[in-house]
Amino acid sequence: MIKNRIVAKILTADIIYEEHSASYRRLILLNAFLYITVLVLTFFAFYNFLTLNNYLVAVVDTLAAANAFYVLYHLHKFKELERAISLSMLNLFVFFLSFVYINQNHDLGLIWTIFFPLFAILLNGRRKGVFLAIVFYLILFYFAYQGIGVWQDGKWSMASFLRLFVASTVLTYIIYFMEYSQEIAEESLAVTREKEADSMAELEKLSITDPLTHLYNRRHFHEMFTRQFQMARHHHFHFALFILDIDFFKQYNDTYGHQKGDEALCMVADSLKQYMRRSDDFIFRLGGEEFSGICIGGDIEKIVDQISSLCELIASLQIEHKGSEISEYLSASIGAKLISEFDDYDFDKLYKEADDALYRAKRDSRNCFVFS
Repeated sequence: MIKNRIVAKILTADIIYEEHSASYRRLILLNAFLYITVLVLTFFAFYNFLTLNNYLVAVVDTLAAANAFYVLYHLHKFKELERAISLSMLNLFVFFLSFVYINQNHDLGLIWTIFFPLFAILLNGRRKGVFLAIVFYLILFYFAYQGIGVWQDGKWSMASFLRLFVASTVLTYIIYFMEYSQEIAEESLAVTREKEADSMAELEKLSITDPLTHLYNRRHFHEMFTRQFQMARHHHFHFALFILDIDFFKQYNDTYGHQKGDEALCMVADSLKQYMRRSDDFIFRLGGEEFSGICIGGDIEKIVDQISSLCELIASLQIEHKGSEISEYLSASIGAKLISEFDDYDFDKLYKEADDALYRAKRDSRNCFVFS
């Protein structure tokens, strides 16, 4: 754990992945680049100063190393990735051109310029990166062309210039298309992940939804009960659980057929869904012709009125039911339990008392509601 923490501190500046997921590769690359820049340029600053007595190059190395260290400090302190990239590119741009102008390709100093298009494109993206590389090379090639017959004690020739031009152009071309292919791959991966997320969301929705009525199913009923129960307890709300059962539904299926029975269930479900539209109201299909609902709120009379009016709501649909013994239309019986004190109740007890109330409603007259 400590090792992982140190690595995260060094390579990511403790920047949270979820907040910068699209640019996390650039973040790690920038950190690695800055650490290497500080170490390498510090080494060459001392080397040029102590061994080669090349004081001007040593000063350039020192300034570039100091700027890289400042950018690294700024990135870790303020977590500003884009600003850190811009400062790094400016530092690298000025350093390389200054070094090239002073060094004049002694000891093959021009070889260091291959790193500019690499980091410019990888850190800034292919479009901005290749623009920076082109500007850099226009100045570099101008210096190099002016140095023909002068650099390397006069050994720098047109052939040397053309080799630099071709090698730099080809390298930039390769890096550009490497980054282009990487962007295409990342875009394809992002699309795939988005589709997977949509599929997972759809699967999750299907797992908690009744396929016929599109209401929440019994599984989600248990989950929402726990959530709403805790919410009502926390806010000192009233909590009501009701069970609704369509009267003589077996006889309805026998009379009209199961397809008509499914259509009737869907009509009832749509009506319940439209009626119970508050954010704290939930309606579920438990199975068959049995539905359940949860209501919470601070006004007990509103909750009672809402549940007690459901019988009238079902009757108002005027779904013909010749097999009913109590009405010419489809009707429902409701049993409900409403509590304001929560300490003595859990799901099983509350559900049982609502179910007992439903039993009494069906035993007495049906097409009515009973509160426990």
